[in-house]
Amino acid sequence: MPDLTVWPTDGADGSVSSEARWRKMARPWAPSGVDSSLLGLGAGNGLAPTLVAGPTINVTAGACWLDGHYAELATPASVPATANGLLVVRFTPADNHAELLYRDAALTCTQTLATWELPVAQMVAGAINDIRWFANSSGELALAQNTGTVAMTASHTAASPIDVVNIPAVYLDGSPIECEATVLTMGFLTPTSGSVFETLDVWIDNTALGSLVRAYAPGGSPGWGRLRRSDALVAAGVHRLRLRGYLSNATAGAVTLTTLRILRV
Repeated sequence: MPDLTVWPTDGADGSVSSEARWRKMARPWAPSGVDSSLLGLGAGNGLAPTLVAGPTINVTAGACWLDGHYAELATPASVPATANGLLVVRFTPADNHAELLYRDAALTCTQTLATWELPVAQMVAGAINDIRWFANSSGELALAQNTGTVAMTASHTAASPIDVVNIPAVYLDGSPIECEATVLTMGFLTPTSGSVFETLDVWIDNTALGSLVRAYAPGGSPGWGRLRRSDALVAAGVHRLRLRGYLSNATAGAVTLTTLRILRV
């Protein structure tokens, strides 16, 4: 019968420990991203980037998973930047090296076996975007919290929705994603006729993903929704997300969005 290679074992070939073997096993332990656990460096918010004069990007202490490897930045660091480019954590197994690296004018990360980069920050025309991925059990890519209440001052149709909220930039690697939103309240004025229909659609750049949260209630109601982008049509690179919504059969209303999470499928 054909044999398979197996490891780890307490004898024979499987007792040989190697970087490549550990990397293969460790990939599913946690997705690549900043360690968001409270036990990791940074207490759930490590490697946070801020811009200071220079331009220079200051990065707090923290840890991250890099395609099966674990790396720590024990003390805060500063990295010179330019007006446009990407700050990444780069791991190169050939020299066993992980480093904070600024890539001038870069738009995408390199993510190969030989060179694996984790996005940290993007510079655009001298302004900074925090584009960190976070590694946890849900495979979370990004999280926007407490995004606030936006009034819809009139009824909007699906063809002419209103931008409910703009979400900070996030780096997407071209793989399928899910978006999950929690709506705390939906308050509507008296419907002109029938029940109120409200929907939120997630947009990546100018591409709509589809309906996320819907509510049918004259007085409004809390809502929760999740949708999946099952293809890989979203190109690798930094994208801005936004929620767009519309009301029907109501003259006005308001939506309070508490969270929007972007997840790996």
